[in-house]
Parts: sequence; structure tokens; C-alpha cells
Amino acid sequence: MNFENGEISKVPFNIVSNKVRIDFDSLQTNEYKVIQKGSDTTIGLNAINLCEYNFWNREDGVDFYSDCVFGISGTSTVKLALTQDNNYSDIQTPGITYVITIHKWYGDDDWGYKYVSGSYTDPYTVTISGKSNSLSGAQIRFEPKSHSFPVDYEGYGILYQ
Repeated sequence: MNFENGEISKVPFNIVSNKVRIDFDSLQTNEYKVIQKGSDTTIGLNAINLCEYNFWNREDGVDFYSDCVFGISGTSTVKLALTQDNNYSDIQTPGITYVITIHKWYGDDDWGYKYVSGSYTDPYTVTISGKSNSLSGAQIRFEPKSHSFPVDYEGYGILYQ
């Protein structure tokens, strides 16, 4: 595995239900080996959490908004660590557009968005680029993809800068 701080490690893993699984026990075996030591800088300590959300039983094709209201300062990009799935993901691929917006009754003012396709039950991180270096009073608008027959979406995520 290659890490952001430059470390390269040989990490043993198991495959469970077609997913790679790395756990504490696999890091305690003799097979785990640091090939190249990384910098001592810890990644992510300076991250500012802007919004945390959790939803379930959300109908496809029906937009909805996060409960949290937040601001962005000093950057035109944010990161979103997310999970998303639907109750028929084996035959209907989940897809949600995540929009950073200022919600207004006469039409939203969108700052940036990212469409994410696929079922992610483990955290998946995307970058959303916006149109300015600051924003206040923003929310996340979720736009679940419509399907040929009704499905329910669920997801969890943390937006940070």
C-alpha cells in the first residue's frame, strides 16, 4: 500500500464477499512489512469537518437536503467521504449527485457538485470543486438517480476541507 505521507507497506489481506479486508489482526502478522518509511507528518489533522449526514429509506429520483448548514473558507475544493447504496444494488446501480448549494425557495445557488455511481458500503472519498473560495449558509443537496422500478437509498458521509 502507498500512503499519502510517502510510506510504502506490504499489507496482508483477506477477501471476504468479493471485498478486500484489512483488519488489526492482519497488521499484527509477520507478513506485514514497512518497505519505505513515510514522513512523520500526520495526514488529516488540519481537516475541518463541515457537515456530517446519515440517511436511509430515501426514494430514488427525489432530491433532499442535509440538515447541517455550513460555510467554506479559503478554498475552492472540499472532500466528501461517503457511503451509498440502495436496496437493489445488485441489479440497479446506485448513483447520487452531491451538490454543495445555498438552498433558496426561488431556486438554489449551486457552488459545486459531484456525481458518484456505484455501491460503496466502505467509505469512498471524492473531491468537489466549487466556483469560489468562500461560501456561507450552504447545505448538501442529494439527487438520487431514478431507476426503472422504485428503490430506496441509504448513505452516510462527512464533508470536510
